[in-house]
Amino acid sequence: TDAGFNAELIAWADAIVASGSTEFYHRIADAVRAARYRLKPGYARGLIDLPMPCGSGVCYACAVETARGVKLACVDGASFDLIDFDNRRTE
Repeated sequence: TDAGFNAELIAWADAIVASGSTEFYHRIADAVRAARYRLKPGYARGLIDLPMPCGSGVCYACAVETARGVKLACVDGASFDLIDFDNRRTE
């Protein structure tokens, strides 16, 4: 919600799947760190809503900038680990 994230539910959840902007993913990452102390790979995923005209990665219309380089939503996603969008991550 706009008011924030429920820390109790984040601590209880087995996984999170979200769809939104990169800034929204950063807010989720911060909320997870506050409730669970760190953002572990595989715990939270973000769905990418981009046009995928070719479906094979040739046109690069679905290119997504991640912490691990450019990924193609039609080939590598359309969901990505939230840690890939959080360039402030610590491992």
